[in-house]
Amino acid sequence: EAKTKEEMDTTKKPHRHDRKYHMHIQILGSGCTRCIKLEQLLRERAASMRPDAVIEKVTDVMQMLRLGIMSTPSILIDGTPVAIGRVPSREEIDVWLARK
Repeated sequence: EAKTKEEMDTTKKPHRHDRKYHMHIQILGSGCTRCIKLEQLLRERAASMRPDAVIEKVTDVMQMLRLGIMSTPSILIDGTPVAIGRVPSREEIDVWLARK
């Protein structure tokens, strides 16, 4: 079966309106107490609200700098920073996860 040019393009990021879209969440942190708290809270909320979300823990400082983040803990959703250098509230996280 022949694939279309779009299907062969592996560099194309999924769009949130695509049926195969899975929210990509990056948790940036060094492993400090606040970073661990954020990761636990985020994973708990995502498990109930967005079980299909892809969650990635980033601990490498150079990768954080490449992402433009210099404060931890931080959260990026689909490459966009939503919280930098702080642990957001449960309510804030729920708002971010509820976005379609």
